[in-house]
Parts: sequence; structure tokens; C-alpha cells
Amino acid sequence: MSHIQSKKIKAIIFIILSLYSPLLISITSQSAFSIGNDTFFNPNSSLTYELNYTIEFESYYSHPTFFEIWVARLENWTTNQNSEIISQINPTNVRNHTLDEYDIYNNSYDYYYKELEGLSGDHSFNLQYQYEITSSGIKYEIPDNITLDNYNKSSDLYKFYTSYQPYCETNDTNIINTALSVTDGISSLNEMIKAIYLYVVKNLQYSVLPQSIGASAALSTKSGDCSEFSSLMVALLRTIGIPARKVLGIALVDGDISSQTPKFDVEVGDVWSYSTDEDNIPGHAWVQYYIPEIGWVSADPTWGNGLYPSSENYALEYLNQMDYVHLITSVGGYYGLGIEPPLDLLDSGEEGIPEFPFYYALANSSTYNDFSFTLDFKCIEVNLSEDPTIEIPNLFIILGIGGGTFLIFALIGIAAIKKNKSNKKTYYR
Repeated sequence: MSHIQSKKIKAIIFIILSLYSPLLISITSQSAFSIGNDTFFNPNSSLTYELNYTIEFESYYSHPTFFEIWVARLENWTTNQNSEIISQINPTNVRNHTLDEYDIYNNSYDYYYKELEGLSGDHSFNLQYQYEITSSGIKYEIPDNITLDNYNKSSDLYKFYTSYQPYCETNDTNIINTALSVTDGISSLNEMIKAIYLYVVKNLQYSVLPQSIGASAALSTKSGDCSEFSSLMVALLRTIGIPARKVLGIALVDGDISSQTPKFDVEVGDVWSYSTDEDNIPGHAWVQYYIPEIGWVSADPTWGNGLYPSSENYALEYLNQMDYVHLITSVGGYYGLGIEPPLDLLDSGEEGIPEFPFYYALANSSTYNDFSFTLDFKCIEVNLSEDPTIEIPNLFIILGIGGGTFLIFALIGIAAIKKNKSNKKTYYR
């Protein structure tokens, strides 16, 4: 066993995901808008992007250290996202690199372990992917005659996606009673989903959190960010017997850190650049539920919450349909099972991590090094079948990393809300 390996257990955890996951996941947006034909994106449209995805790490220690990372690959998820790796540049001198094609959710991961030699030798890590991704707007039509009886309740899919998981506490009495109360007297699967979606949209207050707290805490506090909105909706759906899961990814937006706007009228050549250096990666979480004869259907209760102050109909824009600016990076809500090699939690006592949007990384120390994660998108093909009338002058995406930054962004969001409320504007999140 090498000197680096022998000291590994004693090394201070440098879990970059824990530092950046709130930034990557805690996305919300609010805006005044004017919408033509009661819609602001056309589900019968698609965009094709070139994505350059880069992870860089450099140690400034004079002595040898190590760096290891699990990186989620972007996959083809549902019928509205097709992704292909065009090129991949692996870091040099890695001691171990493996591709795990399937975890318990069918996510795929690249794993890298590199021993860094200190300042006198190779002390950096650089990983680059180039993807081509086509994302399509989609609207799902769920017949009202589908009920819970349509499920094959003995199937592995049904059993797994209606079960308890950490942060999705289907055994919590409050969640059980809420789910039953919200859907009481409803037999149509479509109407059950609508009732639960609207319950989450109406009853949770958006609040940026430093880390995921799960469905039970979200229901008790009636607050949370996109992670809690999604976790609660998933837990309520599972409780009444509807298979559901959280989705993690990115929502493409324009603008600086304090005023970002979804851009639905995309043109060829449009670009988006996000990085941890700029603290502007608009990570997001939303929901999928499984419908017999249809498959996985998408909804975004967080963005529905932002639309609800205008009208319930606007909030329903993100029920049973999805736009072409939501891109999936991974699915599922608690990660660890099925990932090889296993996530190294360094004897923390945990069995997994609540969210895995992009990567999970470890190093000897969180000081004397630089870490950078960048996403550079360029639109290379557009198929907008009809441009809806859109005017979104003010859209705030509150992003956070660390307590101080979360507080700053929360204050920015609160100030923006108060200002716009005083002007009697409606908001989009």
C-alpha cells in the first residue's frame, strides 16, 4: 500500500460536492411576464447544443497528495433528451479510471483516482467532455380513465419507485396523512397527480437551503428550494402508489448572477457559460412519475410555484409537460447503491449521498488547491415550431454556496420579491 493510500483514511475530507451541491441544486426563478396564447414555451420544439464540460483540479502542496472523483455522464433520459459524447480527454497519469455504466437508477459514472506528485511533479487533474445534446419540449396526455389499478404492482420498477428512501420518507405519518387527504375521493391517476402537484406548489414557500433536508422536513417547515419541492412531490406520489423519482440537472438561463432569465426563443449560435469560479451554475431538480402505457412523465413544481401567483393555469404549465431548457444529468434521490467503485465516505457512517447532479470528489485537503467546474453550451440547431409571445424582464435565480453566500443570495431574492410586489408584478420561479 502506498504512502498516499495509507494516509487516505486519515485525510481531511474534501467533498467538493458538499460545497457546491447547494449551488448546483438550489435553483429558483421569479419574474414578471406576459404570455401569449397562455403559453411561454412550445412543447413541439427542439434545440441541439454542443456542450464542453470541464473539470480541473490543481494541488499547491509541495508533498504528494491524491485526488479522486466520480463524474456522472449525461445520458438519454426519456423521449425529450438525446445525448452523445463527441470527444473525451482524460487526465494524464491517472492510477485508476473505470466506467460504471449502471447504478441502481441506470446512471453512468466515470471514476478517476490520481496520485498528485507535489509542486515538483505532476500536480494537476484535467478532464474534458464534449457532448452533443438534443432537447425537445414535450407534452404528455394522460387519459383520465387510468387509475392505480393499471399498475403492475408486482414489477420491480413499481416496488422500487414506491418505496421508502432517505430524504423520501414515505413512512412518515405526516406525509401519509397529507397524501391521503389531498387525493381523497379521486380515482383518476391524472387528477391524483394534479392534486399533489398543486398541493406542493401552493403550500411550500421557496427558501434557499445550504443542504437537502428531504420530504419530511419540507412538509413540516412548509419551505425549501427545488430539492425539497421535488422530494416532497415524489414522497407524496409514492405514498399513494404512484412510482416517482427526483431528477437532477440544469436549467439553461441567461444573465448575470443576480438577474437570470430562461430563454425560450433560442437562435443558432446562442451560448451559455457557467462555472464554479463565477458561482453561476444553474443546477436544478424536478420530478418524474411513471404512467402505465406512457412511461416517465415530467413536472417541475418549483417553477410551477413561481408561476402560481399569476394563476393556477400558469402553474400547470409545468405539470405533465417539460420545456427544452431543462437538461437531465442524473435521476434518483439517494446515491450510493450500485456505484462502482463505491462512493468513498471515509467511514462517515453514511450509506450514500442525497444528491448527485454532476460529480462527487475527494482530496487530501480543502485548502491549497484550486477546483474548477465549467459548462459551456452553444446552440447549433433550432426547431421552434411556433414562437410564443414572451416578455420576461426580471428573473431572479437565487443561487448559493456556503452560509454567507446563501445569505447574500437570499437577501437579493427577498429584496427583488419585495420590490416587484410593491409594483404589483407577478413572479416566475
